[in-house]
Amino acid sequence: MILHLSDLEKEPNHGGRIWLDFGEKCFPEEGWYDLPGVLLESWMPQLESFFLGNTDFCELCFMDGPYKVRLRRTEERTTVICLDQKRIVVRDTQIDPGAFRESVKKAVRYYERMKYLSKK
Repeated sequence: MILHLSDLEKEPNHGGRIWLDFGEKCFPEEGWYDLPGVLLESWMPQLESFFLGNTDFCELCFMDGPYKVRLRRTEERTTVICLDQKRIVVRDTQIDPGAFRESVKKAVRYYERMKYLSKK
């Protein structure tokens, strides 16, 4: 996941750029503008459950647009499917769950720092 940290304003309901980068493909698109703070807060319960192994499926929805990301874990691998409404944009792409988890954790730590600073 790519989160352009310089775009994340100090309030959770302000916009910024956030998207997933799969190397040759970006979703929803490179430079996607949405509400990173709101997204992170809504995604984290599902992601934590997925990362802890409590569930083998996770669906993340973007606020702006009809975009969804579905993570699925099987015994051998973790895959992602990205949807624009019901049309598959990225199909069964294998990801490194550890790297994805680290990128999410980094984004959340930054977001929490900015949220804390805005309360001072």
